[in-house]
Amino acid sequence: MQIEQSEDSKPISKVAHGKSGQHSTHSLLAVVAVILVVFLLDAALFRGMGNNYEEIFAVVTLVCLTGTMLSQRVVPKAAPEKPRSFPRSKLSPGKLKAENERSIIGYNMAIDEAAKACDSRRAEELLATMLAAGMQANAITYNSVIHACAKVGNLGRAEHWLQRMIDTGVGANVISYNAVINASAKADDAAKAGAWLQKMLDAEVEANVVSYSTVIHGCARKGDLALAESWLQKMLDAGVEANIISYNSVIHASARQYAAEKAEHWLEKMISQGLEPNVNSYSAVIDACAKVGDVPRAEKWMGKMLEMGVEPNVVSFSAMIDACAKKGDIVKAEEWLGKSLDAGLGDNVNSFSGVIDACAKAGDAERAEKWLEYMLARGVKGDVVAYSAVIDACAKAGDAERAQRIFRLMQSKGVKASIITYTSYARTFARRGRWMEVEQIAKAMNEQGFPVNEYFLNVLLSAYAAGHPKQAARAEEAFHNAQRSGVQINEYVVASLERVLGRPRVTEILQEIDLKRPVRGQRAPPRNGPAVPGRSKPGYEKKPKPAESYPSLGGNPKQI
Repeated sequence: MQIEQSEDSKPISKVAHGKSGQHSTHSLLAVVAVILVVFLLDAALFRGMGNNYEEIFAVVTLVCLTGTMLSQRVVPKAAPEKPRSFPRSKLSPGKLKAENERSIIGYNMAIDEAAKACDSRRAEELLATMLAAGMQANAITYNSVIHACAKVGNLGRAEHWLQRMIDTGVGANVISYNAVINASAKADDAAKAGAWLQKMLDAEVEANVVSYSTVIHGCARKGDLALAESWLQKMLDAGVEANIISYNSVIHASARQYAAEKAEHWLEKMISQGLEPNVNSYSAVIDACAKVGDVPRAEKWMGKMLEMGVEPNVVSFSAMIDACAKKGDIVKAEEWLGKSLDAGLGDNVNSFSGVIDACAKAGDAERAEKWLEYMLARGVKGDVVAYSAVIDACAKAGDAERAQRIFRLMQSKGVKASIITYTSYARTFARRGRWMEVEQIAKAMNEQGFPVNEYFLNVLLSAYAAGHPKQAARAEEAFHNAQRSGVQINEYVVASLERVLGRPRVTEILQEIDLKRPVRGQRAPPRNGPAVPGRSKPGYEKKPKPAESYPSLGGNPKQI
């Protein structure tokens, strides 16, 4: 490294010597010239030159030249001295270290600015430049780059730099690992988030509550209750105090899996750890109880929440209404809707849809329609779930005219029907054998981008079976068309087909398409959608052949 010296630090003796030598030379010349001029003037003036103009001219010329030389005397400038440089080896180790640290700090600041600006590419380029220059990047440098990549959702690059950090022996810390764990969770990759947490533990880096909670939440969001519970237990075993977020994630996962007992267990565990559950904690447990239709248990937790001074929210009331709806308990559902309205939380489509659904399960189409009208009168905009629930109530009651009126009202409100809506609507006509209307609904449904699925096929075949006369040819054609288009043929489709064609003919058809008879004794799925989670879904066992997957477009109206 070269170090330039200031002007004051240059060797004074050398500069002074050069200038004094130049002044001495010019002074000597000046003295000689003056003597010569004096001599000539003396000769010309005192000794007499007469009219010798040539000698006078020579004297004057010599005087002028001498004056010019003395007046324009210039001292040549000395050549600028080059800054002295010192070999690197002459710098002390302390100074070398200080220089390197100053450079690293500069890079770290630039990388941090790039990370804050979400410019991961710039951050990576700066780190690559550092490494190419032989500089030793520290944990702060790597963490900033990892954070920049994670911030923009580039999980692959974040993983790359964390692994590079580990391989080069730079101590990866909890910040390094947490950034990648969080990026994995945001990418909906719970398995990768868990894998990095395990690597962190294997490297004996102490994980904190953020590390565990992020993985637990990722597992819960993926619906992997067992894995979420496993990580929560590991967290507790490691002596890391779980927070409300950790527990709530597992409770929510339990609710999604219809595991009411597990949801209760983790809520009680949270309380035993001295944590105060919030409204989300209680609402998740109530929702878990509602999903299994356990109204008394749901009411018990609602009561405990009120005793603890926790105010219920829309989710809490909606879960209670839903629990009553699953039991078809209209009175209870209406009671909880009333409480929700009194609390100023009932004016939402979910709460009203729950009551309408309770009416639908009881087959009370008139009551369902009145609740829909009341909802609209209160200024609550109905959605496809609410309208579908009323139409479903009409289907159960066999009220085709009312179903048609509600369907047209839904269309006039600009609400687009779903395949659930079309299936319920078609069923109101199928029960009366009005297969032509069902075919028209199938055509309209297909034009809206909803192809026939196994649930609608079952309704269509039922319409052919209830027709007068039965439409055998149409039924067989519809069955083959659906089978060729990839519709899953289940037990209920075959049962409806048998009602039209008879068992012997259906047996021949099943042999032609290479299907076995269904396994008996399995519970039927919901009439408008697939089986609920946790329950077996009936279907056919195909003979050994390449497996085919068929899309299921059905579903409970609540899930749309």
